[in-house]
Amino acid sequence: NEQMEIDVGKFTLAACALVLVVLYTVFRRISGVILPIVIVGLALSSTVGLMTLLGIPFSMTTGILPPFLLTVGVCSSVHILVIFYQQLGKGSSREEAIVFSLGHCGVAVMMASLTTAGGLVSFYAAPIAPISGLGFIAPIGVMLAIQGINALESFGAQHQVAVGVALSVTREFSPLITGILLTVIAGILFIK
Repeated sequence: NEQMEIDVGKFTLAACALVLVVLYTVFRRISGVILPIVIVGLALSSTVGLMTLLGIPFSMTTGILPPFLLTVGVCSSVHILVIFYQQLGKGSSREEAIVFSLGHCGVAVMMASLTTAGGLVSFYAAPIAPISGLGFIAPIGVMLAIQGINALESFGAQHQVAVGVALSVTREFSPLITGILLTVIAGILFIK
């Protein structure tokens, strides 16, 4: 188990380094590198902290969480940021760019994350404890990663009414779905 944790740490650091290089190659901006990594880092640390709090042991199965959340969180961020930076390049203000990018692909990114989380919930019914634990904690991690999209407000869009409407999809819909997923998981607990 100790060697597994060391290996997961090494793999996660190697994956992060590769992601940093790819993000810099794609965006050629420090903000395009740091924002996705901060989002993923917060989601991952929150998820691992929640695992510890709930007593879910670190296993080979839950060891896939760091690279998995890195993938999901970075991909969600990249979809939004590509459109955002394109709009900035066309001369849009930050506010217009964020509204356009979230309007263009925000719902699609949210739905992709929801279906990923929903698919992961199905693991919870598995009779094998490590797989069941993954089915409980991984969907929460995915939803925490998607919450990081709200960090895009830091680009100066917080005072725009249109941005408030666009961000409300990610800000309000995601916790609602997370609550529903947790309720379903709690319901499954009573079925077992």
